[in-house]
Amino acid sequence: MPADIRRLLRKAATAIRPGGVIALGVVADRYEVDETGERRPALLESGITVHEVDDLLATVLADFEEISRTARPAAVVERRDQEEYTLASTLVTWIGRRPAR
Repeated sequence: MPADIRRLLRKAATAIRPGGVIALGVVADRYEVDETGERRPALLESGITVHEVDDLLATVLADFEEISRTARPAAVVERRDQEEYTLASTLVTWIGRRPAR
């Protein structure tokens, strides 16, 4: 999955003009907590970690000036097959500017 995200970031980076800004939000470290408090892997399409996100940003967007980077916990209660659970993750937000030529 990180390879797909890398390709997407490269494509987005090429679309940013000199002096332009890119703002990203990546949901990482996803997991579920069931009603008993047991933690389990999330049944979602991406298992990317915060470390992998930071590595991708540092390599793919290395020529961008980092304006802001935050990582905050996020959680939402959901229901699947009559079971209520909490979907938890870390939301990484990143804003960068391509240097003006």
